[in-house]
Amino acid sequence: MRTWLRPPLLLAVLGLLFFFPLILHPTQVLYSDYSDLLAFHLPCKWFLVRWWQETGELPLWNPYTFAGMPFIHDI
Repeated sequence: MRTWLRPPLLLAVLGLLFFFPLILHPTQVLYSDYSDLLAFHLPCKWFLVRWWQETGELPLWNPYTFAGMPFIHDI
């Protein structure tokens, strides 16, 4: 095997090992404990996708977080 091919191949194998639970169960979430991914970022992603499908525009305001907050300029 050529030596320049080993690092990308090793990286691909490690990536597949890390995401193997998602390959077996694609509808589940990789992290099961309480984290920012589950508490904030995933609902924002769902809101963004739903808003885009319904209106075809990016949402500037999210009325569902707290009493409403900016969406596009929020981190």
